[in-house]
Amino acid sequence: MSEKPFPLLKTNTAFFGLWGIAFGSLIIFSSYAAIFILLGLISTLFVSKSPLRALSILILLMPFTETNFLKDAFITLPGVKPLNILAVFVVIISLSNHESAKNVPAYAIWFAILFMLLFGISILRSLPHLDVINALREEELPMLRYILSDFIKPLIYFLPVVISALFVKSEIDVNLVITAIVLSLCFISLYLLYLCMFVVPDLRNVDEASEYYLLNFGMHRNDLANFFIIGFPIVIGRFFIKKSVLNISILLLTIIATGFLFSRTAYLLLILSFALYLIFSKRAKFLPIFVAVLFGLSLIISTVIVERATKGLQSRDSDEISAGRISSIWLPLIDECFENPTKLLFGKGRYAILSSNAAARGTILETIDHPHNMYLELVLDVGFFGLIVVSGFFAVLLRKCYHAMRTSSKLITTEYYHVITVSIISYFFAGMTGRSLFPVLSNSYLWVIAGLAIALNRISDNAEQEHQNGNQI
Repeated sequence: MSEKPFPLLKTNTAFFGLWGIAFGSLIIFSSYAAIFILLGLISTLFVSKSPLRALSILILLMPFTETNFLKDAFITLPGVKPLNILAVFVVIISLSNHESAKNVPAYAIWFAILFMLLFGISILRSLPHLDVINALREEELPMLRYILSDFIKPLIYFLPVVISALFVKSEIDVNLVITAIVLSLCFISLYLLYLCMFVVPDLRNVDEASEYYLLNFGMHRNDLANFFIIGFPIVIGRFFIKKSVLNISILLLTIIATGFLFSRTAYLLLILSFALYLIFSKRAKFLPIFVAVLFGLSLIISTVIVERATKGLQSRDSDEISAGRISSIWLPLIDECFENPTKLLFGKGRYAILSSNAAARGTILETIDHPHNMYLELVLDVGFFGLIVVSGFFAVLLRKCYHAMRTSSKLITTEYYHVITVSIISYFFAGMTGRSLFPVLSNSYLWVIAGLAIALNRISDNAEQEHQNGNQI
């Protein structure tokens, strides 16, 4: 009997020996790849039975996938970038746990189908203007690479809505995903403040600071602002759920980092989302305290932030306040839309602004590939039909959230509804001066929130149905 373990021991020794040789060879070939694979193996053991844990890793790392740390492929093979591998990892974990998935409501399924069709058709309709699109890009993309980078890759940013809607089944699941967003936003804030303190030479020069943000994050400061606009209501909600020192610290960290974004839209939405949260959560009595704190902060914060926040207010010049958006972007494009009813209804394809008559005539600002208004972008690209589909979906989500918010008896669940409602409303307010409703890196939090809304509404509907059935019995 004592001899039986030896064959197994020899087998295991051989296996780990071969694995060690393979891993050692990989280190010699690419230490970056070896580290990434090792972390992947450890992560797989941690999340193998939980798609939401896998999604949380994606949420944590997604804002950094255009930084110097994660943007490049770790081996010279096409498509082997960390973001792509993370997305495939999440999909594999989800498929291997498909038996634990819940049914998704019909309205969400129809939206996903219509939205993907609209998005895909808009990409195909933009192909005749690919030369114009490439003219504004650092690298000229052939047709296949353009489809991969502008249609297939953005589906990764849409993935969280699918995973959340399928696998969120309880408050514990919601808390896991919410925590991932909060931690992700904390890491963004810390990295941003690190750049401000140790990398940016002169914070008084907003344009120079923006260049350093772009260089290190791979995103313009207005794109970075989207993470804060969507994420700040979540940080507020976490604070009200548990008023701990940690949550207060995270709240202050987020506010300070928002200040150094130099985004006026982010400033406005920080204030508005706080006020909306207090109103929706029936804490309006704290509004005077909030106003007093804001006034106190205005006396001690950097003069650069104050100057940025109040730009154009003294002159009352609408063009200065809007940074030229009104007369040099919006009005010429709106006039062009109404000249052609077909374009108004169905749009002209993705990045339609670049192939517009206004761009050809030079009546709008040059070197811009979006109209700095997400509603106008939708109309230009997929028409009023597309605008109705997308805005209708979010209107249904908000209506269901509002109904559940008023009828829910669980305090924490109600708080989550406040978080979701204020986050979506904040982003839609911010859409007046930029943003996009197509899936892009900078609005990836939005799709996480949408998925949570679908799941929470499904949970509430099921609970209400069970309650009605119980009363009938």
